[in-house]
Amino acid sequence: MWVVMGTVDWQRVQGAGLLDEVLASDAVSCDIGDRYEVGVLIGSGGQGNVYRARDCLLARDVAVKLVHQSAANRHLQAEAALLARLSHPAIPSVYDRGVSVDGRAYMVMELIDGQPLKRVIDDPQWPLRERLRVFRAVASAVAHAHERGILHRDCKPGNIALRDDGEAFLLDWGLAATGDPRAICGTPCYAAPEQLSGQVADRRSDVYSLGVLLYQVISGHLPFARVVHDFAEFRAQRAGLGLVPLRRYRSDLRPSFQRVIDRAMAAQPAARYERCNHLIEDIDALIAGERVSLDPYHWRLPRWLLPSIAAGLVAFALGWWWSPSGLARPDWPATQSSSVRDADDVVPQPFADAPPAMAEAPWDEADEDAFEPSSQQTLSSLPITITDVEADGVADLIAPSPGPIQAEPAMPPQAIMEPRQSSILDPSENEGESGAGNDWSLLRLPTLDDITDGE
Repeated sequence: MWVVMGTVDWQRVQGAGLLDEVLASDAVSCDIGDRYEVGVLIGSGGQGNVYRARDCLLARDVAVKLVHQSAANRHLQAEAALLARLSHPAIPSVYDRGVSVDGRAYMVMELIDGQPLKRVIDDPQWPLRERLRVFRAVASAVAHAHERGILHRDCKPGNIALRDDGEAFLLDWGLAATGDPRAICGTPCYAAPEQLSGQVADRRSDVYSLGVLLYQVISGHLPFARVVHDFAEFRAQRAGLGLVPLRRYRSDLRPSFQRVIDRAMAAQPAARYERCNHLIEDIDALIAGERVSLDPYHWRLPRWLLPSIAAGLVAFALGWWWSPSGLARPDWPATQSSSVRDADDVVPQPFADAPPAMAEAPWDEADEDAFEPSSQQTLSSLPITITDVEADGVADLIAPSPGPIQAEPAMPPQAIMEPRQSSILDPSENEGESGAGNDWSLLRLPTLDDITDGE
């Protein structure tokens, strides 16, 4: 069982036969107080060393990272504050920080008992599903950091440890605390082109590193035809290194794997996955055996949002159909305008049951009790015989009839204007309430019976 923490060049250590010497080295010279009992050195990096220690207060094993020189104190303190903002199953927790007796900063972290990912990648018996599961856990940790505005900048197998229970952890967040988006940093073969050329790095730079890591986790090899470990040489010959198709090492895989890797490792940041979550979605599709979408991810909507959008479109269509500006209903009159009115506002056409000559007469206004012809020519079209009477005077005497209007014989004008005591239009007179008198307010057209009675 190996204890992995920090960044260790395991190939160099094992090749030189120095592993036993490193693990057996005496690290008690680091004095960080009485609470922690510092043990052996378990990791080393450019910024500092990582030791196994014992927390005497809480009775647990921890990892202590101590900088080489006090000049790096501020950087380590920034890394500790950064990790304290993260809470993810694949990111080690930070317990404490402080300054040693000799003035060097230290950070106390969760201890990961396991082995480096590099040893498992080379195992041909390691199942593909387990490889994808480990990669997904690392990508999820990077996505969690991106949500809080943090870039890892150095995603590689050397910074990934597998615990004894198979859980993966992404280590060494030292470059994440750099703060300068144009800083030239990272590891050759894993750093994005813009990260090596001093351009602004963003979350798509980590996506590129994850693309290289995905290729290596699946195949056990780097995707380049020629591997260059020197930083300056790799930056100068990046375009001429060449990419090896995944089918050379894994001919049993579907082309979808190659498409995902190509999109993550695109030379232009705009052509990559815009977010790590999009890459994780395609990894889930690969694990489930589903087809990977070819749509550009900066235009793609989240899958959970599609049902909501469909329901909104249906509701909008139904609302537009029933709104005043919607389609005309088939039972509405054809003479109605495009601006639909309610049924109570539709005015019925006058004289709907009248003869054609009367129904087609032009009317200017419509009221519930009276209709006024627009001209004298309209009076001539009525089926009433009127002689020697001014049209304007007669128009005041015309009232609409609920049924067809019958023609009556002509009579002198004075008979029309003579006040009447008849109770034809005043039923109250028949009941003895009105009595005798002249009623000029109730006038009607004379009938044939009236003329006969007058004679």
